[in-house]
Amino acid sequence: MDNIRVATNLLDSPAHSGPGKFGRLLAKHIAPLGVDLLPSHTLMRGARAYLGSAIIPPNIVNFAKQNEIPIILRLDGVGEIFPYGTFNDDFSRVKYAHANADYVIYQSNFARQYVQRTTRFIPTRCGVILNGIEVSPPVIRAPEKTDRDFISICNNWTEFRYHIFKKAILDNFKTLKAQHPHLRWVIIGKNEKFKRLVGSVDGIEFVGFTEDLDKLRREAYGVIHLVGKDSCPNSLIESMSFSLPAIVWHESGGPEIALSGGVVLQNTEPKSVLNAFNTIEQNYQNMSLAAHKSIMSNCNILDVAVKYKKAILEALNEDDSTSGIYVQSP
Repeated sequence: MDNIRVATNLLDSPAHSGPGKFGRLLAKHIAPLGVDLLPSHTLMRGARAYLGSAIIPPNIVNFAKQNEIPIILRLDGVGEIFPYGTFNDDFSRVKYAHANADYVIYQSNFARQYVQRTTRFIPTRCGVILNGIEVSPPVIRAPEKTDRDFISICNNWTEFRYHIFKKAILDNFKTLKAQHPHLRWVIIGKNEKFKRLVGSVDGIEFVGFTEDLDKLRREAYGVIHLVGKDSCPNSLIESMSFSLPAIVWHESGGPEIALSGGVVLQNTEPKSVLNAFNTIEQNYQNMSLAAHKSIMSNCNILDVAVKYKKAILEALNEDDSTSGIYVQSP
């Protein structure tokens, strides 16, 4: 039997981008399961379904509906599309696609609840599937390790992306450093605006783009990801796969990724921030193992590919299994 041909804009994105990277990885692992992911233009050339990431142009939606081609909407980038309730053109297009999709994949329960509340629309068929990666083997760190490098990975830190980092970490860094003298905050990615804001602070290092990201992850002690409304950050998933305990923001998909391998920050008060670092230091070995286990259990691309195939089959009305059995609970 021939594979099911599915057109997707995931493969239209650059290979280094989040959607592009995930799309190529998913295509690799879903093909042996009987599904071929192909670029968007194949929608007009015999594709049986369309998998769209976030913003699907209305003309694609209309063509698919007119030709009875099911649309599977993979809703990512929640924070960028709905920044603090600001409605824009992207929001309008997502709302239209959200209402017309045959199946909606949310990248976290946070995203599902937030988008359904914001758009005031609950799809008939939907599920939650976290992003997937090829999971690295666990990294065992010596208990006597004295370096305390916490990494944060983010490109183009606009105020939307860095304001929680600033309040939680930067504004409390002297207090944190006094309590944890070996602490170092390593910021990775293109972040010139935030770098100018920080200036020169002992214990904070800006790395910029690097080809040695995996090396930095192996040598690090933890990961900090405090981007509000970030539905399912790949950088967090990839870092935790290196057995790095995480500090994540409560209003995001971070808590669903971190589970017992992380600490959820509820506010930016100095006491809460200090407690987060203390918790990781006091329970480091258990949390390090739990971080890797969480990613292996919920973000292994082999399992994620199976879930995507089930969603595609359900959109095609070819899946007899119970709807929603793969919804990830927080």
